[in-house]
Amino acid sequence: MRVLLLTQFFPPEIGAAAERMGSLARFIADRAELTVLAPVPSYPWSKTIKKKEWPAEDADGRPYRLKRCYKIPKRGNLVIRLLSEIHYAGNCLLHILIARRYDLIIISIPSFFLGFVGPVMRWLRGSEYVLDIRDLYPDSLKDVGILQEGVLYRLLKKAEAWLYRRAKLVSIVNETWQPAIAKHARDIVVVPNGLDLDQLLSRKAIPPSLTAQQKELLASRFVVVYIGNIGRFYDFDPFLSAAADIGQADVKQILFLFVGEGSQRTELENRIKAQTVKNCAVWDPIPSEFLISFLGLCHIGIVGWRANTRFLENGVPNKVYEYLAADLDVIACIPGTLPGILTASGRVHQFANQDRAGIVAKILKIQERGGKIQTPPDLLETFSRKRHFSQLWSHIEPDDSNENKNI
Repeated sequence: MRVLLLTQFFPPEIGAAAERMGSLARFIADRAELTVLAPVPSYPWSKTIKKKEWPAEDADGRPYRLKRCYKIPKRGNLVIRLLSEIHYAGNCLLHILIARRYDLIIISIPSFFLGFVGPVMRWLRGSEYVLDIRDLYPDSLKDVGILQEGVLYRLLKKAEAWLYRRAKLVSIVNETWQPAIAKHARDIVVVPNGLDLDQLLSRKAIPPSLTAQQKELLASRFVVVYIGNIGRFYDFDPFLSAAADIGQADVKQILFLFVGEGSQRTELENRIKAQTVKNCAVWDPIPSEFLISFLGLCHIGIVGWRANTRFLENGVPNKVYEYLAADLDVIACIPGTLPGILTASGRVHQFANQDRAGIVAKILKIQERGGKIQTPPDLLETFSRKRHFSQLWSHIEPDDSNENKNI
């Protein structure tokens, strides 16, 4: 079977979305003839890579073909970002039209407009398509105030349902979305976030980009770390408040560290400066191959989603699993209910976004305990992406004899 994986995030870009797509590509390549179509990388964030500076096809010893398609960097206002999405979807469609026929196209969303490539190719070439839903558009845009409930929102909801009805399969990351999507989808499967254990746990080197001052800080402080996208869906207020409270209490050895890039990074930096607290820092992203080794130098992992993001309820950010893989305790301010396996582990501590006193108390208690507690290997194995992807593949090729290969 000839499969095309269509995505807007792919290594060497940094972040959970790119890592997940890299893992999925390796999984599918064991089972089908795979081509990946992805944009020219936007990493590092501060550098805009021009189309001519990146090869149209990257062989590099991979078990699949990797083709690159230029995409306008998503900088600036909302209009520019929307134009970037439309431009990339159009470019991808042209690339596919001049290529050979694919039996199946897997389209990873976010990028609502990218989803329309599926039904167009189904109509023109008879190719089936799978929608891999990472963000629930247009509801996610409404939750963060970008879109209001009106004519445009209703039109986008109808378009969303139309895409689901024509897809061979809809794969979702959050089980909470299933009832609404199942009304329109022909078939649906839940593929939650997880870990590529083979890739992550084999990486031991310390990031060479760390300066001597940064290494000294990591060695001398009790580090509470956030690592990942500094974007509009995330809520940093609980942790900035906790940092201010701890700073006023003169607990000098605790450092709150925010590592990453995103549309809200400048705002985060400005807020830290306005607070005039000395126990917060914002650092540039850490390449994925050094993620676990870097987190191993820290003590607590933190993550917060905005309380009004209803589409994220009961979801689990991928960084929760990454923190656990590095033997960190996790403090999570996320809506809904965490899976029982996480709460029962005693390692993941969930708080309401406004519970700054509870967050401070938990941080101080973990610091007082001292040392790290190793995350049981059998617990990490339950988060294996191979295990999750096997569920996806069983819906695509139910009779595939290789379904359980390498699992």
